[in-house]
Amino acid sequence: MAEFEPTVSFASEFNNETHDIPHGTDFESDQIPDIPISIEMTIYIVIFILCFLGFLGNGKVIWILGFHMKRNSFSIYVLNLAVADSGVLMMEVLTQIFQIHSPFNSRAYYFFNLLYFVLYNTSQLLLISISVDRCVSVLFPIWHQCHRPPKLSLIVCVITWVVPFMYFVLEMLLFFVS
Repeated sequence: MAEFEPTVSFASEFNNETHDIPHGTDFESDQIPDIPISIEMTIYIVIFILCFLGFLGNGKVIWILGFHMKRNSFSIYVLNLAVADSGVLMMEVLTQIFQIHSPFNSRAYYFFNLLYFVLYNTSQLLLISISVDRCVSVLFPIWHQCHRPPKLSLIVCVITWVVPFMYFVLEMLLFFVS
């Protein structure tokens, strides 16, 4: 049976050890060599820059759709998607900051990682909702134009936000009880 080592975040945390093969020879395990701290910091900086640029783009979409355009069913979906994606980017940055400053604080890392997961799932559910709505508008154009409830996109967005956050509340209750 093979034994597996615990997963680690960066290659600099790997431990290069020698192991005995049953035939009596030693070998160095085939692991990634240590990455210098400067490369890890470069990776963090690239992540921060990409998240900042994504946050600016989503902020512009939120500003235009939230304050300068008349709302329709499609703009409600896209506005909610921009808010969810901004939350994903914010949780990614906060997770990276906590990983840099206190890598052994598992509660904070778990909390931000769980929020990231919830916002990511919300974003994916909104993309699915947009796709289904567009598909229905193409396959059944007369029904979509005449019989579609006017508040359907708003109701779908509310449900899409509530369901993942119910999962978050349940997960936090289980985490703090145990």
